[in-house]
Amino acid sequence: MRLLQQLFLLSHPSSRRAPADLAQTGRTPQPFDRPPARRRSGWRQGAWLAPLLLLPLPLLPTETRAQKPLYALACVGTETGYTVNFSYRWGTQSWQQRSVAPGRWIKLYWTYDYPGENRSPTLAIRYDDDLTNRTNIVRTDLKAYAAASLDCEKQGKTYNFYARGDELYVQEED
Repeated sequence: MRLLQQLFLLSHPSSRRAPADLAQTGRTPQPFDRPPARRRSGWRQGAWLAPLLLLPLPLLPTETRAQKPLYALACVGTETGYTVNFSYRWGTQSWQQRSVAPGRWIKLYWTYDYPGENRSPTLAIRYDDDLTNRTNIVRTDLKAYAAASLDCEKQGKTYNFYARGDELYVQEED
């Protein structure tokens, strides 16, 4: 604590008194007392900051953990070995057609009105689950994660299409 007081007194302008000034105030001189420093010109007072500006920028954090989400993100892939066609919509919007190729992800996202909102309409998909010549349309609601970026593997809720016999189904992966 004493060391902190000494450091403060050394750095604080009012504590830098000449020994003659100390005699007038009745204080006894201390080993750390010294005469007031010479006034420097304005540009030299901040000159000690210049070396800090030369530090490489990669040392500064580029992404904080507390980034606010910008999107609701769900990612759909397929493990069937063939391209799967499906439709999706957010809330009551119109249905949009999409196709996902094997080993690929399709990003389905909703952009929030403001960062950190974390509210989105329900995401629904529909697809033909019958792998024969017949048609059987299935509608499924999917969850979406709040995400700061559109990175499926790091921030998205992931789903895959699978085939079991003559049936196609979607299953969440995490």
